[in-house]
Amino acid sequence: MDISVIDDGDFKVVQIDNTYTEEELELINLELNFLCLSNKFLPPGEATGAGESKTGSGIFLDKVYSDRSVSNVLTLNRKIFELDVRELPVCFENFQYLDRDFTLLNYYENKQGYGSHTDLAVYTFLTFLFQKPKRFTGGDLYFEDFDKRLDSAYNRTYIFQSWMKHQATNISLPKRFQGKGLGRYSIACFAGFRCLD
Repeated sequence: MDISVIDDGDFKVVQIDNTYTEEELELINLELNFLCLSNKFLPPGEATGAGESKTGSGIFLDKVYSDRSVSNVLTLNRKIFELDVRELPVCFENFQYLDRDFTLLNYYENKQGYGSHTDLAVYTFLTFLFQKPKRFTGGDLYFEDFDKRLDSAYNRTYIFQSWMKHQATNISLPKRFQGKGLGRYSIACFAGFRCLD
């Protein structure tokens, strides 16, 4: 994992490139393909918070797997929780105490995105994945209050404070690639503390 920090005053986001190894990506892609191509994803509106404008599909993995160890995604994303807090900005000083999380797997195709919203968590981890070669444009992460756009690069994770309003810009995917799992996936992990329940 290659960790860097985007620090522009009040705008602080941790960026991790090469989040997963090639072997880990193979395992994750098996699960993504199974869930997407066998229509396990829920339609827009059923895998979001109340009142959020999302046009892509998604599935809450913690509701699917009563045993997290069965899921490649839920097992392999644990490595993000092992980051050295000394490498993170000051606003992430509580990162080492995280003890609760849930994960939403999203999938976006043509003209789909996720409107501006905040998350009900302390920190949000967003990892972007897609089948190579990349066949779509758009799907970037945009923070409207800061006017910052972050690229949805393959195998890249962004970690930010969940109160920050953000959105996924709409995807443009040619018709010949639609319905084949060739759009953009995001693994959205919402992390917090049990004492906040």
